[in-house]
Amino acid sequence: MKASTLLLPTLLSSTAAIGAPLDPAKHALENFLCYRVKRPSSFQGIESKPVTDAFEDRNYDLKKLESLCNPVEVDGSVIRNPDAHLVCF
Repeated sequence: MKASTLLLPTLLSSTAAIGAPLDPAKHALENFLCYRVKRPSSFQGIESKPVTDAFEDRNYDLKKLESLCNPVEVDGSVIRNPDAHLVCF
């Protein structure tokens, strides 16, 4: 299986450019390596989940499963929670 995306924690600022990934020793966020997946036939989707972030508040219908992300070591970082995974829609 081939990885499709690498997710790295970074800073968010409305006034500055996005910087380099955060120093792993200074935060508790994981790095994730993501793989494309096919939706199981038993998955019927999730309707109208409210999501709020720094840019918007809106509801999402989570219908198409895109990827599964596993915690990964990057540049000597330590996986703090090997049971933490992300699912992307």
